[in-house]
Amino acid sequence: MKRLFLFALMLGVAACGGDKGSPTAPSSLMQTEGSSTSITSGATAALTPTSLDGEAVPFHILHPVLFPMNQGLVVFPPRNEPNVFFQNLQTLYRDTLRRPQDAPTYVDSEGQNVWLTEYFRFYLNGCSHEEASSRTLTEIATGSTLPTCGSENLAFPPRNLPNDFQNRLQAAYRDVLRRPQTLSYVDSEGANVWLAQYLRFRVSGGCDHATAESKVFTEIRGGGVQADCGPPWTRSGTGNTVFDMPRTFSRVRIQGVWGRRDNSNFIVFIGGRLTVNEILRTSITYDGIHLTSGGVVEIVSSGAISWTFTEVR
Repeated sequence: MKRLFLFALMLGVAACGGDKGSPTAPSSLMQTEGSSTSITSGATAALTPTSLDGEAVPFHILHPVLFPMNQGLVVFPPRNEPNVFFQNLQTLYRDTLRRPQDAPTYVDSEGQNVWLTEYFRFYLNGCSHEEASSRTLTEIATGSTLPTCGSENLAFPPRNLPNDFQNRLQAAYRDVLRRPQTLSYVDSEGANVWLAQYLRFRVSGGCDHATAESKVFTEIRGGGVQADCGPPWTRSGTGNTVFDMPRTFSRVRIQGVWGRRDNSNFIVFIGGRLTVNEILRTSITYDGIHLTSGGVVEIVSSGAISWTFTEVR
């Protein structure tokens, strides 16, 4: 009965909160509600596993990094690795950026990392923002894992959406779990942006844990956007076809070659927009770089054109 009551309360939390403006980067001047240093660290937590009203706190709330993970089509790293990144992010904000510990939060550092990662995992595995938020909050309420939505999406959500989820998570920890407020070195915006960037390097960038962390910390220190670890994405073939292009890069090089004596159209649509419309002959090839947001690629009326698409970094 208590679990059903808790679940009902959590669904009420999921229904509240609205979209915020999308930030372009973590603020270097303002601290807002966000992640925290662990409120379950050391011997104190082991002795006081209770909420503010004296109720026992569920194990998966005290130790969320041990919460099981149902992998989807987009495979995420084990929970302990983003957790280590998030702990080191706290240290970087404190010791290198000299940020004060003044960002109020109800969600401990481990919970902030695990549940925000879980939101991203649902989103990249086909769930909408609302579905990803609802499933994550339901897992928090029930302690049971839920399946993903069953499709692949390598495009991370715009930053206002995970920020909206963070607001709901804060409300759940405050109003339902009755967790105490603490202070963090990493503000909410920084947690959202930098954890997403770490996960992007891991999920679609081909980086291991240490390399992904190093690249994110280089960006935080002002080193500019870092390249992925794996080779550039590429796809080659001949003639008409349809395939999916990742949404994780912004430029693509398209090459087309016609090897016969007559001529042929070379027509390419990306995301429903006409991108290439050329006539190729034996001595005329196509080689162009285009801005793109990825999506479905359609090659039509192109006979036996040999084509190659390559990510441009």
